[in-house]
This record gives sequence, structure tokens and C-alpha cells, in this order.
Amino acid sequence: MNIKLLAGALVATGFIASPALAQDKCGMGNGKKASGEPIQLGAVVGKTGPEDFSSGTAAAAAYFKCVNANGGINGRPIAYTVQDDTWNPEVAAQAATKLVKDTKVVGMVGSSSFVECGANNKLYEAEGVAVVSSVGVPRACFFGKNYI
Repeated sequence: MNIKLLAGALVATGFIASPALAQDKCGMGNGKKASGEPIQLGAVVGKTGPEDFSSGTAAAAAYFKCVNANGGINGRPIAYTVQDDTWNPEVAAQAATKLVKDTKVVGMVGSSSFVECGANNKLYEAEGVAVVSSVGVPRACFFGKNYI
């Protein structure tokens, strides 16, 4: 899945919405639990350490739960896996490698960390993984090729 496809999926579900697209439903809005092959999404967040930056991932997880309960994305549920980098670049790199290589995420959504993008930007670019960060990320993250 490329960056444009992930962005389109997130817009379609209302995760990223303009006022013109705002709706009071999530997923397909059909009230039926999604049951297809899961779409793997992940996040790396600085949860334990000097501060807890996990509020963005908590919000994304709650929203994806609603999407999954209402038809998912064209019937496919979102499997959302969050890893804590403990504010350590080595842990951030290990967490992202696990998500990208083992879990096979197609995108990172809601990550928020001071060390994560510096440690993983090259991995995301090499593997074609799109990233929609939460708040609280360093300015340099927004210049990464795969960051939306």
C-alpha cells in the first residue's frame, strides 16, 4: 500500500477529514463487524520515559475500534499494533523493524515520539511504509519522504 492509498483509506474512514467530508459515522457505517483480512497498521510512541506521548495512539485505537465495529474499510478490519520506544532510539528502531518486517504494517498511524522518526525514517522509505504522525514529533519528521 503506498502513501496515497493509505491517505485515501484514512480520509474514506473519516480519520483525516475535511469539513466537507465530515460524517457522524465510522467505517462503512453499517453497524456490522468487519470480518475480512485485516489491514495492518502500527505506531511507535514514547509512552514510558520522561513524558507519556500516547494520547494520539489511544485516540487512533478508539477510532479504529469503531471502524472495525462498523464494517471496517470495505469489510476489512484494521489491526492496530502500538509499540513503546521508551524514548530510546535503539528500542524505537527495534519496534519499527518488528512492525514493518514481522507484522507487515502498511502504514504507521498516530506515532508520537522525539526519537522514533530519526531512528526509522530510512526504514519507512526503503519499505514504502506511509506515516501519519500524531502531535509532538520533531520538525525534522515532517521532511521525511514517507511522512504525511
